[in-house]
Amino acid sequence: MSVELGTRGRAAVKRKNQWVLFAILLLALISLSPGEDSALIQPEDQGDTSFVSQPKQKMEEETGPIKVAVSLSPEEFERLKETNNTFMKEHHIQVDLMNIPVEQAYTTFKNRLALGDSPDVLLLDNSWIREFASKGFLLPSESYYSGQVGMDAIGSTLGQNEWNGYTWGIPKDLNPYTLVYNSKVLDSLGLKTMPHNTMEWSALLSKLKTNKTVPYMLGMDPADPYAFISLFWRLGNMNANKDTDMFALSAEARQALVQIQDMKFYNKSLGDEDRESQLLAKLAQREMLFAIVPRSTIISNPSRELIIELPEGGHLLWFEGRSYSVAAQTPYAKTANNWITAITSPSIQLQAFTEEGRLPTLKTLYTNADVANLREWGANFQIVTKTAYLPVHENVHSWLEQLSGLVSPFLERQTTLKEMMATLELFSQGIQKPFPSKP
Repeated sequence: MSVELGTRGRAAVKRKNQWVLFAILLLALISLSPGEDSALIQPEDQGDTSFVSQPKQKMEEETGPIKVAVSLSPEEFERLKETNNTFMKEHHIQVDLMNIPVEQAYTTFKNRLALGDSPDVLLLDNSWIREFASKGFLLPSESYYSGQVGMDAIGSTLGQNEWNGYTWGIPKDLNPYTLVYNSKVLDSLGLKTMPHNTMEWSALLSKLKTNKTVPYMLGMDPADPYAFISLFWRLGNMNANKDTDMFALSAEARQALVQIQDMKFYNKSLGDEDRESQLLAKLAQREMLFAIVPRSTIISNPSRELIIELPEGGHLLWFEGRSYSVAAQTPYAKTANNWITAITSPSIQLQAFTEEGRLPTLKTLYTNADVANLREWGANFQIVTKTAYLPVHENVHSWLEQLSGLVSPFLERQTTLKEMMATLELFSQGIQKPFPSKP
């Protein structure tokens, strides 16, 4: 009896040890398995060796009511509300819209995203997207989007929204800055085309200094840094097909800054509202030779004398753009996907071009659409092989704000040429690291 009991005891101990060993092996396997938090992404151009986790989407629910924040003109917002009403009727889901004033949009969106209390979808300026993505505020579009824009978008629009190997926004529209000139004023100066190099610009400046009938050479919004950058690129002969730093101060670029400060600049009694429209009216009245304005401001040309210069030969001006992005904490990615797909459809993009003057982002629209003036823009996009926009680093917004404060004093000779050159050079050198704050 005692032998039998001893044998059973040893067998029980053996089985117990086997279960303990199995549990240890199971725990080891679990600890080695890649979890949800271990999908680490190496951030690009961060200047250190830190890792950033991809923002995790709340997956409790995929469909549900969403909130969308935009920053649009009253006319644009009314058209968006009409499209949104159609979407809600077709999909039987609630989508609440809010329109933030342009001057408050960046700060409002950034603060709401930082607090984790933002709307599900936001319409962002492309120059903000890398900053917001690098802070973990946004969801990469690869994790939710399945619409046409992602496959058929013009490369430069997607390039503005890329960071860390992902795309963080679905392009809505393009609004390139353009040089618009009065052909009659140009004729009176003995010229047929606008200058194309430093020598031709110098010759034009000399002609205007002795001309008594044209009081001003240039008109633009001095508070708009995009307009100044476009002017700087145009005079500096920055070409989209040249593999050069768009802010490197070459001899031609330095000469361009000298010439800009030497121009007679129109900045008289212009109100804050519709500044570009006022400039075009003055241009039509032959009070200046040319203006730098966004394409969207030239929906209705006030005069046949005004000629819009297309980016022929790769002339580089700023390509402003806006994209829809999804907040990282939204639980309704499927609804966001359906809404963005509907709101960026080909028909909606063509409507925006016709009624708002903003160019579509879909390549096929430039070749298939029978819309006046759209094909010629498409042909010129083919010429511009390099992405025609400022490299959008995550700190670019703070830099643009500082540049904006310098432009008007620079044009009025209250800021030195040396200071403006230093500002541009600093950005060119420091584009891959945080822009230093002002002392």
